[in-house]
Amino acid sequence: MNIAICTVCGRRNCKNTFVRRRAHGKRSGQRGAEKREALSDFYAGKGAISRSRFYIQAFACGKMVCRKRDVCEMESVEYCKLEIFIPETHLEALQEVLRAVDAGHIGQYDSCLSYSRVISCWRPREGSAPYLGRAGEISVEPELKVEVTCLRAQVDETVRAVKRIHPYEEPVINVLPLWHTSF
Repeated sequence: MNIAICTVCGRRNCKNTFVRRRAHGKRSGQRGAEKREALSDFYAGKGAISRSRFYIQAFACGKMVCRKRDVCEMESVEYCKLEIFIPETHLEALQEVLRAVDAGHIGQYDSCLSYSRVISCWRPREGSAPYLGRAGEISVEPELKVEVTCLRAQVDETVRAVKRIHPYEEPVINVLPLWHTSF
């Protein structure tokens, strides 16, 4: 009997790609042969790992040991959420840019985003050219935190588009993988 246990949420047969597979066998005397057979079945894509007593770490790329694990797991994510901190005066320009790169497209709707007013703090260092504040002094300013979803494949293009219209010298743009969405 094969058991697929998700190492992210702990549930059986979860859709996350990093899965620990364990199969139960009858005799331990044939472990070497069982292991080779199970590995060949695994790499052949049969998915049924029978007659073995060990764990296999399966990544999105299909390798048992992936040196690019974080990248590999990220590649299995279809959507990301961007958090963009921006002055309120630039909200309309941001909406236009996001619409142009098709960020915020959910089903039959586009231009989907949410924003909230926040208070942010920072201190520009010597040699910087701040949009708000003065070098060497702590700035406390109101701004907007804009949240929008986009396809993972379009994240780089979306971030470049946002940076083109963003007034800050060092814009804060967080990209978060969404393991599960409602759409």
